[in-house]
Amino acid sequence: MAGNLFQNGVIRFDHGTNTWLRLADLPTKFRTAVAFWDKNAERAYLFGMGNAAVSLPYDHVVYSPGPDIGAIANLHIPDDFVQMMSATNDEREGFIVGGFHPTDSIYWYQLPSDVGEYCPVAGLPGGGEILFSRTGAAFVPKLRRVYVFGGGSQNLTSYWDTTHDEIWALTRGYQVGVFPRAGPRRGPGPSAH
Repeated sequence: MAGNLFQNGVIRFDHGTNTWLRLADLPTKFRTAVAFWDKNAERAYLFGMGNAAVSLPYDHVVYSPGPDIGAIANLHIPDDFVQMMSATNDEREGFIVGGFHPTDSIYWYQLPSDVGEYCPVAGLPGGGEILFSRTGAAFVPKLRRVYVFGGGSQNLTSYWDTTHDEIWALTRGYQVGVFPRAGPRRGPGPSAH
């Protein structure tokens, strides 16, 4: 997907030839982008810090691989991004974790209806002047959990930076459970607190 080297490009990995293929250019540039994949509509919703650092509001793009075309769209996803965020979704719901204001929330997005809202979360390393970003996230629909993997937090005033290696599990109601630091786990993980 777009960002950094190909600020307005889309690339695809071909497993048969072990090569990367550059596809059509997008109608805008992204410095840092993430995406939701809508498997029902077979298209990607791209958003993030865009327009190659041009001022807000950043463009959102809907990309369809079938015809290999991207178009500017007005998705109801806020442009409060400060740092790299992470996105995860299934066919109905998407979650954006870290990298934006308000710093104590995740963003919950409903793909079919293009509706979203901030959901305050207690227990992740963010809030107030502390920005949580550079994390990984995975939504597990069967368990109704969003797993958050490591990341960094930064004081937006002093720029003091802390690295995190924990794994958090967010359940519906956005309760946070922290997985203890330990060796490899066998069997099911602990339930969220």
